[in-house]
Amino acid sequence: HPALRLWRHRPDVRYAGRVHESVLGSLPVDLPERFELVDLPIVHHGYLDRAIARKDKAQRNLALLALEPPGPETSFNLGSEHLRLGAWAEAARHLDDAWLAICGRPDWGGAGFASLLALRTARARRETGRLQAARDLLLAALDRFPDYTDLVYDLAACAAAAGDRAA
Repeated sequence: HPALRLWRHRPDVRYAGRVHESVLGSLPVDLPERFELVDLPIVHHGYLDRAIARKDKAQRNLALLALEPPGPETSFNLGSEHLRLGAWAEAARHLDDAWLAICGRPDWGGAGFASLLALRTARARRETGRLQAARDLLLAALDRFPDYTDLVYDLAACAAAAGDRAA
């Protein structure tokens, strides 16, 4: 996963956000260091089923996210937590909000969470019976992310949900 996880110590670089914290917003625009992907494993157990259950993580995250300012990333995270709980209609509401917010931007494919947002929004739409809306979203996302095979898989799941085995 190409998330920024290691960086040179700088007093001005700080985490922001209560859930899925990130330092990206505090990085100076004229940062002289280079960025590169490295083959360095970082083990994170926070989203294993047992950790989620032990910490009641979805409810904890929902409470924390309610304190965040509104915006596409907050809506994405709220939708993702409702998705985890199987609250499909509530997940779809938040994910649709996030999707509509970023699709209005000319560079929407550059949002770091755009491909995953597309996948999760399509799933929430499919789970709430909005199969055509899910298909339309998946086709638009595949134009931007043609190598993201999970989108193709979810397109097949839409066809299966519609009873279209040939597709």
